[in-house]
Amino acid sequence: DMKYEEWPSITAKDLMDHDTTSVEIDCSLNNILDYFAKTGFAIAPITDKGSLIGSIAIRDLLPLVSELNIDIPVKTIASPIATISKTESIKNSIEIMLREKIRNLVIAECKDFDNYKNYMVNDRKILEFIFSEEGRRILRYEIGRIALNTVNIESLITPVETVSETESVSKCASMLIDLSNPALLLKDHIITPWDVVMKTIGRE
Repeated sequence: DMKYEEWPSITAKDLMDHDTTSVEIDCSLNNILDYFAKTGFAIAPITDKGSLIGSIAIRDLLPLVSELNIDIPVKTIASPIATISKTESIKNSIEIMLREKIRNLVIAECKDFDNYKNYMVNDRKILEFIFSEEGRRILRYEIGRIALNTVNIESLITPVETVSETESVSKCASMLIDLSNPALLLKDHIITPWDVVMKTIGRE
């Protein structure tokens, strides 16, 4: 509901989640997994005697899952796909992500699993656009929700790798370590770092 010029008036304190705690540097892996499960966040602040010294993310645990050689089929931990048209607006894409509590949307017109040609848009791509020169130019003329309703997501979509439903969890963990792979697709499901970690060694 704001114009771009008003953004500098908003501080991190205005946007942050005030119900968040941290994990101490000497806590166990179980404590970290409990934190992720309780908050739903994919990153945890790390403190040493109350002072912030760093963070740990779900992705940081992918090498552990990879090394465990978990041989179960990845479909057993996959999540349903949420699809969207490539002509949908950025505003509506954000609203779907917030409502469904997801970060990835598969492009409906580009689903071709037999030929491994699949595309998606995620929250990272949307944020990159909003803070790009073009995004800021558009936002200068209208308040955010109106401006973002005039731009569709077609230019933001990115290719995504497809894997077999029988691929192992640890193999998928290895593939997701690469930051260029935000997720992996099966025929009707998606595999995210959260799925790989929280549905194997985690608390789901």
